[in-house]
Amino acid sequence: MRRFGRRRPTESVPTMVQPSRRGVLRAGLLTAAFAPFWHSRAARAVTQRQRILVVGAGMSGLVAARELQSLGFEVVVLEGRNRLGGRIRTDRSLGAAVDLGASWIEGTRRNPITRLAREAGVNTVNSDLESLYMHEADGRRVNDRQFARATEEWEWILGRVERYSEQVDDDIPVAQAIARALRGQDWSAFERRVIDWYESNLEFEFAEDLSKLSLHWFNEDLAFGGADAILPQGYDQLIKHLAGGLNIRQQQKVVRIEHRNRGVKVETTRRSFEADAVLVTLPLGILKRNVVEFAPVLPATKQGAIDRLGVGVLDKVVLRFPEAFWPNDRHVIASMTRGADEPTVFINMRRYLNKPILMGFLSGSQAREADDLTREQLVRGALRVLRRIYGSDVPAPAGRVVTRWAKDPFAGGSYSNVPVGAALTDHKRLAQPVGRRLFFAGEATSDTYPATVHGAFLTGMREAKRIDNTFG
Repeated sequence: MRRFGRRRPTESVPTMVQPSRRGVLRAGLLTAAFAPFWHSRAARAVTQRQRILVVGAGMSGLVAARELQSLGFEVVVLEGRNRLGGRIRTDRSLGAAVDLGASWIEGTRRNPITRLAREAGVNTVNSDLESLYMHEADGRRVNDRQFARATEEWEWILGRVERYSEQVDDDIPVAQAIARALRGQDWSAFERRVIDWYESNLEFEFAEDLSKLSLHWFNEDLAFGGADAILPQGYDQLIKHLAGGLNIRQQQKVVRIEHRNRGVKVETTRRSFEADAVLVTLPLGILKRNVVEFAPVLPATKQGAIDRLGVGVLDKVVLRFPEAFWPNDRHVIASMTRGADEPTVFINMRRYLNKPILMGFLSGSQAREADDLTREQLVRGALRVLRRIYGSDVPAPAGRVVTRWAKDPFAGGSYSNVPVGAALTDHKRLAQPVGRRLFFAGEATSDTYPATVHGAFLTGMREAKRIDNTFG
């Protein structure tokens, strides 16, 4: 999911942000991250083995299913796709494991995904996205010291934006607050270009334009400490580990969920399933499209949260070249270009995969507009940036993969965010069960770690516990 901006570490609070509207940490979720993963009900008598349906075989759905099964429930997972993982998708067509959706363990210290990787025997490699070479739009490399000084100015701007968010009662877009922070200062042309790049960099973090994001809530969730890490064997290795031993029915696209006092009935395009309860882990992008009918309809508080919360788009243009033409001593190649089809950031995947692969990013409205372009047009846009930096003899790629998460019929976007008019509490409203039969999990239902894989993991554990308390 995201990994370009700066979230607030759980262990400490950086000077850039201070605790404000959030109050205290969500102790329950933090505790769940460090408790034993899979529990057992062996010591408790089970008078009746309840049946639970889990809609969605992404991280949250599989975690919940595995936990519920370990607690003695009969669990059936319904997945619309012909693959598992949801927005975790690993592609191997380029001769290496390239993650097209979620890519990072975001903060490895005390992160449940770190522990899950150890349990699954999956290796991780630390990633440093602040290790970069910056280039002007024409391709000239920027002096490191000059860029570092301009970066200090950006940090000063963020500090002003944070203080401004504490001073105003009415919510406004982040872009408007940054524009206010820029006023009255004598910025050089170079500093303005760096600031513009950092603004686009912040949009990568939330997969959304700063003109849409809420000033009050855009930076209010938490993060784990430590380095970030990539899984060079692929994030799907964790999915395969979680799925082992589960009853998963693929190509079962859910179209209707009936939840009554006596139980639930879930209809797919192929058949119907009945159970004692259902856990819905559909992405927010799908809930917003109303492609699944709920009977009775969802409460107004929950539907309102679905309508208010936003879904960002972060797409990737992944290129494998015949051989590497770029240096391997840094993790990121960055450019101050602002072309509609031109990535401003490339991840040097050669450092992690030992293959000549670069991964470019498009976010927010740039990614949505790119949906109207062909794959070859997007590849040409990425090559245009690289050839300005490294010369016209940069070869055509030997392989290419392009994502379009907004057009994915089972995703509807990349991950959730809080636009103006919404609040972090809308994530909590989305998480609330409806009666004793209908439950919800997924990254968008986490008000502590939204838009992250570990957030999805923890909500799956949260709902498994809630269901166990309801029926156990």
